[in-house]
Amino acid sequence: MVKKRTKKIVPPRTLTEFIEEFARYFSGSSQLKCYRGQRVSSWQNVAGIFRPELKGLLEDEKRAVRKVISVQPHEFAPDETMFDKLVRMQHFGLPTRLLDVSLNAMVALFFATDPGPLGSKPSDGMVTAFAIPPERSSPFEPFFPVNP
Repeated sequence: MVKKRTKKIVPPRTLTEFIEEFARYFSGSSQLKCYRGQRVSSWQNVAGIFRPELKGLLEDEKRAVRKVISVQPHEFAPDETMFDKLVRMQHFGLPTRLLDVSLNAMVALFFATDPGPLGSKPSDGMVTAFAIPPERSSPFEPFFPVNP
């Protein structure tokens, strides 16, 4: 029986190492890349409404959306689509079916290095990179222009 050797991943420890790793990941592919930074590496990359600790929220999503819009109708007036409304709700801190990502790895790094609330325990932040195949990114071209 042959043992499969696994390479231990060593996370970057400096900004320079992060930028070098980012450049390596970005090169050689025309796929859309987006990044997510989170303060705790053990957190799953799951949109808020699907998180286990918010059980039941998905079933009440329609009612919650109507309630938020009815309480602050002027805030949502310029929104043309449900996607626009969900983005705004997420901006206000409401759990939605959207996962916060950025096209800028430095923005993700900012969130990964967030110390959290005052007095919270130190954590091990993480940046996750997503490569979106061209056939999956076309609906979002107006939002995420890709330069080959």
